[in-house]
Amino acid sequence: KSAHGSKSFKEGKAIEELINASGRLDFEKLEAHARNHSEQAFVQLLKRPLLVGISLYTGQIERGSGGDAEKTAIFVTAPVVPPPPTEGGDAQDEGRPEAGFAIEQAIYPLVKSRFAEAPPGVFPIGRTQASTLVISDYAISEQHAEIVSHKGVFSIRDCGSTNGTMLNGTPLGKEAKPLREGDDIKFGRYMFKFMTPSALYAKLNGLMVDDIFARLMNGLGKADFRALERYAKASQEQVFTQLVTHPVLIGSALFKGQLDDDDVEEDAGKTRFFVPDKGMQAPSVNMHVLERNIYPLVKGSDMAISSGSFVIGRSPEADLRMPDPSISDHHAEIRFSDEGDVFIRDLGSTNGTRLNDTALSKTDQPLNEGDEIRFGRFQFTFLYPSSLFARLAQRV
Repeated sequence: KSAHGSKSFKEGKAIEELINASGRLDFEKLEAHARNHSEQAFVQLLKRPLLVGISLYTGQIERGSGGDAEKTAIFVTAPVVPPPPTEGGDAQDEGRPEAGFAIEQAIYPLVKSRFAEAPPGVFPIGRTQASTLVISDYAISEQHAEIVSHKGVFSIRDCGSTNGTMLNGTPLGKEAKPLREGDDIKFGRYMFKFMTPSALYAKLNGLMVDDIFARLMNGLGKADFRALERYAKASQEQVFTQLVTHPVLIGSALFKGQLDDDDVEEDAGKTRFFVPDKGMQAPSVNMHVLERNIYPLVKGSDMAISSGSFVIGRSPEADLRMPDPSISDHHAEIRFSDEGDVFIRDLGSTNGTRLNDTALSKTDQPLNEGDEIRFGRFQFTFLYPSSLFARLAQRV
């Protein structure tokens, strides 16, 4: 039966009532709900991020001697020819996933169901019904991993599992690491993606949110202002902030002054010294023009990346390109820590970087919501998605 013919969720039901004892949603009903309702209605139903099944790794499920059928088996990724059985044990190509299990249809919302026994904000992942999110497979430990929600931020850690937990290809320990939209999480042989409701809505309707976001970006790392403004005016904040998931730099001022013309003919690509006029700044009537310069802090069109560093500069190699002679090739750097803190530093630029009118050195300085940053003759405000939404949605 196709998704279009499937019965979607009953209207008025809370998401907590729609989750089964394994912590999963009925895929056919969820897909039908996505295709028969608006994105806003879909997001309002789910409310929280989800783990969405992506792939199932092939390989060997190996059991040691001792005959403990309930013990977690060791999973060895994909030798093409299985080794011969060991004495007192066995080797096989497949584990024992629950009947009818299809990884692409495994969707676990990070919401407490009526079956969940763990404390609020804690989502244990494991093989038995004692877990909130249950993956019934012997490559999964009884207590495999744990996701925790605190003040709207989700983090994940391994719980000493036999086959481990990986986040974007990196093995996890017992120390929690933050989760971000689009992260890949591997439990044993199962790969999931951490997704917002908007991203899942787009996926179920045949379009990834990454594709929508990519259309808003140009080759300089700059967003299409008009498209972003239309999206803000047509959406609620909850929907907008699931498309724009990262902080942005938005234009706030253009300083008037003189660009040094020395040696321009000899080296047209050279950064030029900028000497600002005393007390002169672009008049406020031009603010609407300046606001059209919006640079989301993402790598190209990859909305999954909001960690590491972002180089601002004139060079084609810069993550956020500002092709102006007052900007150095590698002018400044904004860096995200693993804990989600944001820092900025100058990279030895010709015309300097200023944070709230204080000149920066090559030493990291913390960056906070609403801070004003000046690169050469351009000034930007550092905003998080909710503040950007408020500004664009109210813009006349």
